[in-house]
Amino acid sequence: MAPFGTIYTMMKPVIHPRTRLAIAISKITSQDITFPPFTFGTDNKSPAYLSKFPLGKIPAFEGTDGFLLTESNAIAQYLADTAPDPTIRAQLLGSTPQERAKVQQWLWFSFQHLEPALNALCLWRYGDGQYGKYDESAEEKAGGDLRRWLGYLEGELEKGGWLAGTKGVSLGDLAICGQLYVGFMLYVDEEMRTREFPGLRGYYERVLEAVPEVREVFDLEGKWVGVRKQPEQKTASGE
Repeated sequence: MAPFGTIYTMMKPVIHPRTRLAIAISKITSQDITFPPFTFGTDNKSPAYLSKFPLGKIPAFEGTDGFLLTESNAIAQYLADTAPDPTIRAQLLGSTPQERAKVQQWLWFSFQHLEPALNALCLWRYGDGQYGKYDESAEEKAGGDLRRWLGYLEGELEKGGWLAGTKGVSLGDLAICGQLYVGFMLYVDEEMRTREFPGLRGYYERVLEAVPEVREVFDLEGKWVGVRKQPEQKTASGE
């Protein structure tokens, strides 16, 4: 298949979280996407990059036809909407107005609700503190928010089928899995998975079974957090 376009983003040391969804879509649609080496903080500030993407944001898409696009959800939607196979397009985006609306509901639920809570809970837990610092009040609020969002998600999953009511895995399901990937790796530990939200892991693994093309993007083998990282406790002297 001819090259379809390029996505500029961070792929190392880890895939930029907002890029994971677009990669998953490209795997399902078999679109040939190039991911060139990219250093955030340098390449996105170059005159050549800014001439195409003035805000200097990532991820950013450049089609072989010259089409330019930013914002991760828009990129994922575009890749799904340009899938060569119309059956795959309908599966990812929905085949009726109701399904298409539900796909958008879950796409934006993942972005507006799950992502902010998970960012607050997970960024400081990743690495050696270079991505954020523990904040007790932010941790308490985000923890409560996340449990509310996951409780709602768990309730919807109990109805059976896929989230948007589609015949197969949709863009909405993949957007949710993109957020769960981060949560399962850093915050939603074994106790939380088994006692509070027992249906989430089964749903996540069901998605990977239904669309094995995305397994390499969402695979958590050896990465499931057992017990989440806790903030360092201060001594009696405050050190």
